[in-house]
Amino acid sequence: MDFDAVVQQARRLHSICDGRQLVHSSTATYDDSDGTDEVYGRICNTEGSSPPMILSDTPGRQTVFVFGPDSINSIILRKDTFECLQSLGFDHEYIYHEVVEKKSKYWLILFTKSALRHLGDIVPATWNGLLPTVRTCYPDAYEDILFHLDEMQYKCVGDFEKEAGFKFLDAKRNISGSDLSLPPFHNYLHFLSLPHPKKSWQARLFLYCELRLLSLFKGDGFTYKENGDRGTKEYFCPNLTLSALDQTQLAVLPMSVTMPE
Repeated sequence: MDFDAVVQQARRLHSICDGRQLVHSSTATYDDSDGTDEVYGRICNTEGSSPPMILSDTPGRQTVFVFGPDSINSIILRKDTFECLQSLGFDHEYIYHEVVEKKSKYWLILFTKSALRHLGDIVPATWNGLLPTVRTCYPDAYEDILFHLDEMQYKCVGDFEKEAGFKFLDAKRNISGSDLSLPPFHNYLHFLSLPHPKKSWQARLFLYCELRLLSLFKGDGFTYKENGDRGTKEYFCPNLTLSALDQTQLAVLPMSVTMPE
């Protein structure tokens, strides 16, 4: 990843946002000390070499995770790309699947909050923040998610996988539904088609597949590494096409991810 390009674009967007000059010394950084900075970002991937057209190209997906202003200094400019992904909540198994098995290309998208043009809001990725997000984007799933919310907060994905009898990642891999040897991808329509009452593992798998609440999601507004170390703040954001964003407040940069030995 070209760190100088990241700094340049972050500085440009920050200046647009609040009109202040950004600090850029021999140690790449920018100044967000007064709390007015509103530069957010997302790391996404594509199957080809063309840049992304949307924050997430998963069919039907209504929301995505984004990181906040604190992450640019603490993670994006301080770690290699594999460590960036881990610090932002991607586990090793998922990264391996995307980089090695799917040969995905990763991209860094930076934008200001106002670039959304009133098309939605950015809210902390907590269990409390999840409820209004589901109610807005997946209204017919809201009551089921609310019913199972307490259980989903205290049980880990591994517990639900034992109840389901398969790995949730296998369902996520089967997004097209064409592999009959794998469990079905639990998107919104599939979740709604399940008989009532829906089981708690089905509700958790829906959040895993559709909203990408993966195994490391704790719901306290922060990412976590597999060793339990807390990472950076994360947020829910509507899944918008990049063309819908204010182009003057948007930057898209390529990333190169190398798996560790």
